[in-house]
Amino acid sequence: MQNPRHELEVWRGDWQLLSIDPECLRAAAYVRLSGAPVSIVQNAEPWSIVSGAYPVLRGENKSQISGADAIVKRLRSDGFRCPHEANQMTTYEEADAYALEGYIKSSLSPLLDYLWWADEEFFQKVAQPWYTKELSLYGQFVWTNRQKKRMLNRFMMTPDAQISEAKVKLFRKQTVQKARRCLEDLSVKLSDKTFLFGLQPSALDACAFAYLAPLFYIPWKSKEIRKELFMDNLDKFKNLKLYVDRFRKRFMEGSAISSVRLVQRPVRWYHRALEQIQKQQDILLFATFAIAVNVYLLRRTVRRLRFSWPAFENHARQKVQDSYAEMAKNLGMKAEMQPGA
Repeated sequence: MQNPRHELEVWRGDWQLLSIDPECLRAAAYVRLSGAPVSIVQNAEPWSIVSGAYPVLRGENKSQISGADAIVKRLRSDGFRCPHEANQMTTYEEADAYALEGYIKSSLSPLLDYLWWADEEFFQKVAQPWYTKELSLYGQFVWTNRQKKRMLNRFMMTPDAQISEAKVKLFRKQTVQKARRCLEDLSVKLSDKTFLFGLQPSALDACAFAYLAPLFYIPWKSKEIRKELFMDNLDKFKNLKLYVDRFRKRFMEGSAISSVRLVQRPVRWYHRALEQIQKQQDILLFATFAIAVNVYLLRRTVRRLRFSWPAFENHARQKVQDSYAEMAKNLGMKAEMQPGA
């Protein structure tokens, strides 16, 4: 694979990350660590590829390899290995790395998926606006809803009708506990070393970074989960945070990713209208709120008048009777004066 035309297509990034997807980060990190001549392309149209998901390694003959596992395997078979693997990796370390990679993915992947898709506050305030900004109209209204529905079903492993609040809470509790144990084990494994196996990075570091970085960099909204994972405690998992930050600055930003290319979303005829609607969203929300308040006050006033209507009616009738009496009195006085004249 000496041809630089090979491209690794990944999800677009944000929050100081090259990609928002951990498997895309893993594949991109391995490309950087192994020195493979592969350019990285950031895109946001997974429905346009055969597998329907990123990452995808595209070859010169239009071949496609999907999934981080298959991509890493292909790069290794072509002779591109991480520094520690190429120089001094023992058989024991290979077995340890294989087990830890599976442990990291099985422990942290469900948590990241839950935080992104099932935490309604985060989805409404962060994920959905991000998709609105990055995806086409089809992606915003069709793909996103389908993906969320699919992920929720996968969490519960039951049809939609059987998803209950109790099941969601139980799943969240088990997921957070498993993720916390994984973070504790990784913190012990890393200790004060530069990388997990010492001074040189390996494929295990690419995997660990890929699943730790979103956890530390994306602004998750769930205060309960942040508290349970000690994410706001600077002393807890401090070595993991420093490790992720060091890895990102060294391999995933600046001159290290000079070959990254961003696929621009094509401008459609409806984009300007959507932008105008988004700009006026605050005004529309304020107007809706004002109308709701006015309707509430009007209904309250009508209700009060309805309860006090009998007294008001008696008072009005008395005033009318007094007016008629005064009018009759005046007319009677004039009638008496008329014969005498």
